[in-house]
Amino acid sequence: MASLAITAEAWVRHLLALIMVFLVALNLVALVGRHFPWYALSWADEVMTFAMVWGVALGLFSVSLRKAHLSMDLLFISLPRGARRVLEVLIATVTIGVTGFVMLQSWRFIQAMAQVDMRSMAAQMPMAIPHSALLIGFGLIIIAMLVRLYLTLAGIDLSSRFQHEEKGGK
Repeated sequence: MASLAITAEAWVRHLLALIMVFLVALNLVALVGRHFPWYALSWADEVMTFAMVWGVALGLFSVSLRKAHLSMDLLFISLPRGARRVLEVLIATVTIGVTGFVMLQSWRFIQAMAQVDMRSMAAQMPMAIPHSALLIGFGLIIIAMLVRLYLTLAGIDLSSRFQHEEKGGK
């Protein structure tokens, strides 16, 4: 399970890199286009904003899996190992519950957007597409937390595996 999680997280990071390349390329084309009125891409800024939102949403998986988010862990690190495991299980469970609630609200909002065929102003993109980033991002948080929960209960420390991977280990 840990190897699969690390592989999935690497794929997400590769996808994020592709989004960044797309953003840089589109920004460059839009920049050049601003000097030629017949070539201007009026929709470029809007699409770049939506792509950045998708990048952040996809990055939630990596951040959640690695526990790389901001946290106040002074109390946590001072607890004995058993108490830390209990607290990790509690945190994962609460996160899954709250994130599931947010996903439900996001799904309802996306349905409303799709029902009225709300579109962006410049690109005429259905607004359900950029708003779906939140649904997918929070879904990825749930997957990451389920993996962390399973590994915590199995006594496997995923953080040390990521540190090993970052140092070039396999």
